[in-house]
Amino acid sequence: MVRLMKADFYRLSQTTGIRITLLVVAALGVLSVFFETAITSGVNVDNDLFKETVWDLPHLMQNTVASSSILNYCFISVFVILIGFEFSLKTYKNSLTSGTSRLSFVFAKYVTELVVLILSTFLFFVIVLVSGIFKYGTAGVDLFSIFSEMLLSSVVMGLMVSVLFSLATLILILTQSSIMAAVFIVIYPLIVQIAQLITKSDVIKYFDLAGFTQKVGLNLVSMNESLPYLFVGVAIILLSLVGSSVVIKHKEL
Repeated sequence: MVRLMKADFYRLSQTTGIRITLLVVAALGVLSVFFETAITSGVNVDNDLFKETVWDLPHLMQNTVASSSILNYCFISVFVILIGFEFSLKTYKNSLTSGTSRLSFVFAKYVTELVVLILSTFLFFVIVLVSGIFKYGTAGVDLFSIFSEMLLSSVVMGLMVSVLFSLATLILILTQSSIMAAVFIVIYPLIVQIAQLITKSDVIKYFDLAGFTQKVGLNLVSMNESLPYLFVGVAIILLSLVGSSVVIKHKEL
């Protein structure tokens, strides 16, 4: 599994697509601070709430966590490079025929993806912090506290995006189409919105990954209220990984 992860990290480091993605992520961080704008998507997120946000260095992480759901779309390239190419080019067969179990293969891809998502999200927050220091200064600000918040937010954001990508991986393996999986990532918030409109069920909100991160940014959910979101997210990841390995098992090598 470690060998697969090392190979994926090396391939990413040599890919122009990941460099472009990181540049876009950095640009979004700068623009978000410069224009003092939160970009939102998801279910039950009242955009009027953002009109009352205070834009200064102490509130910067909170504001940008609320707007960072847009990163989901930037990270599609990470998904395609790490997993999409494996199945479109059928190179995944090389790993499986060399003795790697199907579950180990899928799990290695997920862990690599999660690490890249966390690091890329952390880069976004670093750019936001540096831009904020230039714009607002550091007078009376506890930078250590902000840095700690950046680390925690990066892990939470990376985990939430990985939930969506684990579902997309299952769709990719089922359809053998990177396009179908990428389209799913794009329309997932719309699917959740439609499902809630039809069912009128409060349970649907726990599948609203983008809305959850925005609510965290606006301090609209407590720790206890966050637990159902996290449980649902972990359950989706586990079911998707197991489901992906089962589907691969039933495909011809």
